[in-house]
Amino acid sequence: MNIDNIFDFVQARLPKNPRTENRLSISFGFILHSDQQVFTEFLKELKLPNSKIRDVRIRTQESIEPYGITDLMIRKQNEFMVIIESKIIEHKPEYVSQLKNYADFLLKQRAYFPNIRLVYVTKRDLTSEETESIQSELKLEKTEFLTYSWQYLIDLSEKSTKKMTKMFNVWIGDMMNSIKKMDEQRIEDVVEVLAVYTKPMFFKLLKEKNIIVQNTGAADALYIAVIETHRKNGLPSAITHICKVKETKIETAKESWRGCKAKNEYIKWVKEEGWDSSLNWEHKVYVIDGEPRKLFREITMGGPKHQVSFKTTFRELVSKEFGKDMNRDS
Repeated sequence: MNIDNIFDFVQARLPKNPRTENRLSISFGFILHSDQQVFTEFLKELKLPNSKIRDVRIRTQESIEPYGITDLMIRKQNEFMVIIESKIIEHKPEYVSQLKNYADFLLKQRAYFPNIRLVYVTKRDLTSEETESIQSELKLEKTEFLTYSWQYLIDLSEKSTKKMTKMFNVWIGDMMNSIKKMDEQRIEDVVEVLAVYTKPMFFKLLKEKNIIVQNTGAADALYIAVIETHRKNGLPSAITHICKVKETKIETAKESWRGCKAKNEYIKWVKEEGWDSSLNWEHKVYVIDGEPRKLFREITMGGPKHQVSFKTTFRELVSKEFGKDMNRDS
């Protein structure tokens, strides 16, 4: 974690595995609330009357049930209401239903807020045809539905002279560049070996798509040591393979499991765990360079259901026979 940037520090302390777009929206909301220059430019872009921050309510994760929970809402009584919906990935047709909910809510607020805006932020700029197609389904005027890429927010924050906003600019730029080539990273920022517990369905994902998945906060690593768990015939969990990491990226679980034969098995497990079975949430993906290599000697980890991922080194992998003897950083 880069403690030189307050946004890295704060994001690490948000609730476990928050959606990446929520982290971005929360941070952008903070900038709008603290930087009058950026706030003024943003209102100007939306063709809304200029206002002082102190006269406006800026809220993240605002519940407007039954319409949903907004990523970011800005409102000034008798003047305007803005809802910002953000996606870290590219637009998909299934996202329109969520936008419709927000549009319906905004249309019912006209009596209190003459100027309404629905702002949709995605990974890339939408074409004018894409924007018009979505807008036609929302029953909003062209001036009331606006689309931007996250690059626009980077450009917007670049105009500020405040140090905090400049930190945001650097941080959001790093977030947008979610694909990291391991051979391009600073050595102090990358773990040598990350040992990852791997149920059979995850091992199938590795064999079929050459990827390993972890939560979004997992460390970058040069290599992944595969800890096979829930093995047949009561075999204990063990480190069985080593994989060289080509790159890491952030994507939805739906994208990662698309086309995998074990997808239905995974969805069943997700439901049992009480998670969102739509798989629209994000995780970190380690893209493997070449085939997983089987260790010449398995490293026994203990019982059949060992489930603790940890950081280690090649020295430990070649010198230890049992996991309990390995030096590790969980």
